[in-house]
Amino acid sequence: MSEKQITDAEKKKENTKRILELNFKLLKKQLEKHKDIYMRLKDK
Repeated sequence: MSEKQITDAEKKKENTKRILELNFKLLKKQLEKHKDIYMRLKDK
């Protein structure tokens, strides 16, 4: 593998990691929201 291929692969890995982390944060936020709604509905 050439130097450039290695660099590109590493960049891709970093980007993928960042995207996964962002998705995870979004999912966590949505979960919290759903939990709130669920708790409110359950209490009625």
